Amino acid sequence: MAEQKKIIYWGPYSGHVGTIKAQINSAHSMVLYGDHDAVLIRAHSEFKGQEDEIRNKGIRLLDLGLSRFFPHLENSRRFARRPYMLVVALFGFFPLIRTLRKEKPDMVVLNLIVIPALFACMVSGVKTIRVISIQGYPHFLGVKGESVPIWKRMENSIRKVLWNLVFPKADYLLTMTKGTKDKLVDSTVLRDEQVRVVNNPVVDLQVLSGKDKKVSHEWYKQDVPLIVGVGRLTKQKGFDVLVNALKKLKLIGLEPKLLIVGEGEERRNLERLIETEGLSSQVVLLGHIADPYPYIAHADLFVLSSRWEDPGHAIIEAAALNVPIVTTDCPSGPDDLVSQGLGGWVCNNGDADDMAEKIKDALDNPDTSKLAVSAKNSEAYTLKSHYIAINALFGLGS
Repeated sequence: MAEQKKIIYWGPYSGHVGTIKAQINSAHSMVLYGDHDAVLIRAHSEFKGQEDEIRNKGIRLLDLGLSRFFPHLENSRRFARRPYMLVVALFGFFPLIRTLRKEKPDMVVLNLIVIPALFACMVSGVKTIRVISIQGYPHFLGVKGESVPIWKRMENSIRKVLWNLVFPKADYLLTMTKGTKDKLVDSTVLRDEQVRVVNNPVVDLQVLSGKDKKVSHEWYKQDVPLIVGVGRLTKQKGFDVLVNALKKLKLIGLEPKLLIVGEGEERRNLERLIETEGLSSQVVLLGHIADPYPYIAHADLFVLSSRWEDPGHAIIEAAALNVPIVTTDCPSGPDDLVSQGLGGWVCNNGDADDMAEKIKDALDNPDTSKLAVSAKNSEAYTLKSHYIAINALFGLGS
């Protein structure tokens, strides 16, 4: 057995996001395959309701105790998402330093708001491998054809400056796609050998069990094509484009049903769009569902409508569940997961007409050979493959 190591994971967040599951699965893979000591940091309220799952997987959960000073912060709209993460990261700075000095980890994996945590690693004086895990496609790298408001361009510029100043102090930066790595190396001061492609551990038994579970929603019992989309209700996810694609299909006499699993700030805008376009009988926003995998597994088609991803957990899950896939060609990686069309249908990013055409083709012309290709590609996102990649950062074998 390889030498046992201690790994600490940091990733403050106030809502439902794939990074939370990715941290748990990464820690679990290190315990399961390497017998390493894996530790998740709860800065405020992360992993709430998942304590038993974490304990049963042999992972330790350390609480910095900020919820005592900022009770119910995660429920406050005023402090939702980014402001929440920033507040937690700043007030968690000194408790994190104390934790690092006590635990003396061999590696620290930083997710989401990482700059204060990276400085905490440096100030702590603990000799450790500092890893930044980039969850998602960095928007400052650009999205072709996208109109970006001035405030967002300013934010992107500031972020790029900060990355150039601070991120080189990490030992490694992890991305999920080669496309994102290449853009980072070309657009920043980060070195090629510093940026590694390491896939998130997305496919686990919980995902695969979706095939064996039933869904109570009535649309699964109807003889009408059923499409599923999964993700936060944000501009990034492009659900407005997907709704408009359904409007295009309705104009030519096709009326498939669409279930969107997820919650977010664009809910009201999407509800208005659905009502305005007369699609209330065809489209339902289900909100957040803790176990969305049966909804994906038993759908006729999964559509990833995102404007940018890297490459997106939900599309990987759909591939693993052998569900036909339509995806945009957005940066970075969804079209790679379907091998540029060999494993699914690829439409132009942000193009509702092209998306409608690809959805129609996918529903009219099922192709089992495409399922085999995407399913094979999803195998790169297992816990075992992730463990091997992380272990390599220690200089250890599998």
